[in-house]
Amino acid sequence: LNDTRKLLETVPWVRHVQIQRVWPDALRVKIEEQQPLALWNENQLINTWGEAFSANQGELPDDAHLPHFYGPDLSERLVVQRYAELARWFAPLNLRVTQITLSPRYAWDVELSNGLRLSLGRDPAADVADPHGRSGALPFAARIERFVNAWPALLRRLDGRTVRSADLRYSNGFAIMLAPVSHTPSK
Repeated sequence: LNDTRKLLETVPWVRHVQIQRVWPDALRVKIEEQQPLALWNENQLINTWGEAFSANQGELPDDAHLPHFYGPDLSERLVVQRYAELARWFAPLNLRVTQITLSPRYAWDVELSNGLRLSLGRDPAADVADPHGRSGALPFAARIERFVNAWPALLRRLDGRTVRSADLRYSNGFAIMLAPVSHTPSK
């Protein structure tokens, strides 16, 4: 039974298999299918459990718009956890997370559905210790909360201008970069 289970679990879209003998001459097989949450690095997918798996991405439904996650090996669960947090923070603003990048130094960059790129930096509250011994930085959630709270007022003040990126790594605020203004010739 164990060999059969292992063989079935080699199928790309199969996450887990349970096999039981049923007397007198049958088997009961339960198959748990992979539920893709996002694309992972260059050629894998990541499931809702935070596990990377390899499967033919061409078999995804045509209307599947999965976010893209990038990160070091063995950081899959951390990235999925952060994605869930970010999705909750940006949902009231009607924004979705389309890309998350976790650098080898564990600094976070995020792209939202409106094209806005956020530099979040490292999370001092995370289990990953800062090798440089720095302290005093705001935790991940505090930086995002400050940005999310300021975003509606900021949009009103910009009067239609587009924000290209925001750097949330500052301890007492954040910096934005505006998209270039298109100049239309006037008569």
